[in-house]
Amino acid sequence: MSLIPKKPQSYKVPPFDHLTIVVFGSPGSGKTWFCGGDKSTLFLSTEPGTNYTTCPTVELKDWSMFIDVIKEFVDKKKAIAAGQLDPEECPYTSFTIDIVDTLIGFCRDDVCRRKGLAYPPTNDFGKTWSEVTNEWKKWIGLLMRIGPVRFITHMSKVSNTISAENGLNVEVETSSPTFSGSKASQFLDGIICAMGYCAINKAGQHVITFKKTAEINAKDRTNILCKCGVMPNDWRSVSARYEDMAKKEGLEIRR
Repeated sequence: MSLIPKKPQSYKVPPFDHLTIVVFGSPGSGKTWFCGGDKSTLFLSTEPGTNYTTCPTVELKDWSMFIDVIKEFVDKKKAIAAGQLDPEECPYTSFTIDIVDTLIGFCRDDVCRRKGLAYPPTNDFGKTWSEVTNEWKKWIGLLMRIGPVRFITHMSKVSNTISAENGLNVEVETSSPTFSGSKASQFLDGIICAMGYCAINKAGQHVITFKKTAEINAKDRTNILCKCGVMPNDWRSVSARYEDMAKKEGLEIRR
């Protein structure tokens, strides 16, 4: 049987709830609030931000605890599939890591501990950092195979020089996620669907956008969210806007 399709297949896009995304912004901009709007998500928290929400949360203390959570989740899902466990015992279909910066620190520290190091040395030609990256890819990859993951990170301002419409070079400050620059962040950058920027507008409203501009280092592989503009920072509202825009573009939502 041939594995090569005979004709182009119809393009279907996943529902918003199925997307793996990165959310970034300054403290208090509504990152945790936004992700918590998905009532099926389990928060894997590495800092106290979720203390002010009603989101179901596992407070991670180290990398081994993160691995234990994944293993337990896999075991429970197998038990549910075999009819040995009530689905209500493990109702979560997605995960939110808040914040991802600290989690990669847990991973680095665990690898160093096993090697008897305090920190990856500079004289081993990057071998230890490579082990950290491989460990990160292994377990984050497994988590993403279980369900969509939302990665929350902070924001930094980076100065960039761009060419303006009048041909002159101007310097602008770009809001970018703090989780960037490392091989671990590059791994996420290669597999996430979108990256949204949370902020508070001049009217004092919490908003989110997935449109990349000179001032905002957002991202959108769906090519749908970026067309939705600046939206209220509300999970259900963004999900509805996403589906409306998909229909407007003539795209079918894959259920």
